[in-house]
Amino acid sequence: MFTNKLAQTNLLDPNWIMEVVNGRQDWLSADPHITSEGLDLNPQQQTLTIEALRNQIQLVFGPPGTGKTYFIKKLAQALLKGGRIKQIHIITPSNVNADEIATDLAAKGLKVLRENASHHKSIDGLTIDSHVKKIPEYLTRFNELQAIDMLASHRTAQIRALRYEFYGHVYRSLHVVVTTSMLGSHHHLKEFKADCVIIDECGRMMEAEAILPIVECTEKLVVVGDPRQIGPICYSRDAEEKGLKVTLLDRLVTLGFPSDTLLHQYRMCSPIMDIINTLFYRDHPLIQGIDQAKLAKNWKKYSAFMPGPVMFVNIAGTEEATKSKSLMNMEEVNVMEHIVNELAHHKVDPASTTIMTGYRAQTGLLKKRFGQVYPCKITTIDAMQGLEADVILVSLVRTNQIGFLRDVGRHCVLLSRAMTCMIIVGHLDAFEAAEHADSWKRMADYMYEKQYVYQAANRSLMKLDKKSRGSALGMRMEVE
Repeated sequence: MFTNKLAQTNLLDPNWIMEVVNGRQDWLSADPHITSEGLDLNPQQQTLTIEALRNQIQLVFGPPGTGKTYFIKKLAQALLKGGRIKQIHIITPSNVNADEIATDLAAKGLKVLRENASHHKSIDGLTIDSHVKKIPEYLTRFNELQAIDMLASHRTAQIRALRYEFYGHVYRSLHVVVTTSMLGSHHHLKEFKADCVIIDECGRMMEAEAILPIVECTEKLVVVGDPRQIGPICYSRDAEEKGLKVTLLDRLVTLGFPSDTLLHQYRMCSPIMDIINTLFYRDHPLIQGIDQAKLAKNWKKYSAFMPGPVMFVNIAGTEEATKSKSLMNMEEVNVMEHIVNELAHHKVDPASTTIMTGYRAQTGLLKKRFGQVYPCKITTIDAMQGLEADVILVSLVRTNQIGFLRDVGRHCVLLSRAMTCMIIVGHLDAFEAAEHADSWKRMADYMYEKQYVYQAANRSLMKLDKKSRGSALGMRMEVE
């Protein structure tokens, strides 16, 4: 078990995980009962499923759009289907992902618990109390308590104690428990002896968050994530310098545990995918998983009024600080309003559109300006990690220093949320000239090379190139 070894391990030693697994790299040979039949996996996902069974610790890198959550659900089904794995604990930092994984696995006939579930009707039957209420003996004793004449407060306390008594019975009967990372070591889970722990989006968790859930794991660990997207947030620079921001995924990569990368992406159209490959994934370029007919159909909705699926609207606005020390940019709001009006005019469904920005003040300004007229989702870049939208609009806000937008992981998330159309509004020159921002410099060169850059002028957009830097190239798109 990992548990006993962890108790004897110095977690301050960067090689602590080696002590835990004692160098074992071949826990099981391939299980002949494991197959991908009926699981709808591509060939690479099939291979990764077998690798995850063979290795005691398996790393799976999932760049944007490659379906990390989808793969985790299929992997759990395959592992349980083989028979050697009896119980799986899945941990994810997102409540949305946790709900999706739990409901989908339950729909496949597995006995699933969504620990500390949110109040969504879709997971009502997956809570611990809903499982307890299905046990005949519990119902009998519950009815007996209800029949006894006692104070209401005493009855409530006894019913709660009765419920807790049956929690262990539920945990021992489950196939899968799904929790968020903060609840991965909940005291009730001591009754759940998972053969396998799968950690989703491990690149977003501090190492300490990921260690706690694996304490009760008996043998197998599958770590899924992408170190090139937004990592954990550490508010103490001193703590960060001393290694607190290191993730378990980083640690396992450094120690050389078996790993593979999901390469087929099913989110982005090819022009957007090509940007991601050029800037962030040159060593493992993503492969288009969407067939051409579907891509053409998706673009047809926008082709009448959009010059292309990627646009950078270059505007030299002014960033302003608010009392709360957040930032806003009124000029960018004005341009964004014209773009949103164009979407509304062409009856683009607000539900298919998301506006992202790095600053809450700008988010509030955008909502106030046209939130009622065009009620699309308006949120921060960080909140969009793991999510997607058909049309993504981005307001960069910054015109002086670029602040935390310099972070390569945040830049990657910003550019990889759109499925069909992406329009970025910002001062491109400021980002191109920023210090220690190589990904933005390379993005500016790429955008100019592909003629994706436009200048906002007189409520029209002029296409620019790298040389002219302001002369019109003949294409205008009326935005009002």
